Amino acid sequence: MNGRAHGMATKVAAPVVAVVAVATTGEWLLGVAAAIGCLAGLIIDPDLDCNSTLQLMNASRWRMMRASWPIGYLWFFLWWPYSQLFPHRGLSHVPVLGTLTRLVYLAVIPLGILVALSFTGHNITPAALDIWMLVRPRLDLIFFAVCGLIVSDTLHWAMDGI
Repeated sequence: MNGRAHGMATKVAAPVVAVVAVATTGEWLLGVAAAIGCLAGLIIDPDLDCNSTLQLMNASRWRMMRASWPIGYLWFFLWWPYSQLFPHRGLSHVPVLGTLTRLVYLAVIPLGILVALSFTGHNITPAALDIWMLVRPRLDLIFFAVCGLIVSDTLHWAMDGI
């Protein structure tokens, strides 16, 4: 399946995901979080594991490069190591597990920067490393956003026929 079809499916799924979240919880904010998570699948998609130039042109990185080339190139270089770690349509395409690999990959980057800064003499306090302190107040929002992203990834997986 091509990137446009995946994108269209994600755009159609986002309001459905929002309605389901609101219907099951009664909270509109959780519906918004789920829809945002689903729409995040337009740029944090399973095809970030593409490692050939041709595949890159059809992936989300190319869409971002056309929209804003500096951001697109940064996005490309951010995900290049990921594309080398995971073969295309391998683990990174597995529903839920693939989503979690990309989210963990994204979480490791700021932590790596903080650790690198601590080695250069910057005073990094333990509070700066306490990610739990930041997410604990609305863990439900994060949960529903991740669920929305999982829905987008599952659609991608189903459309690829894997």
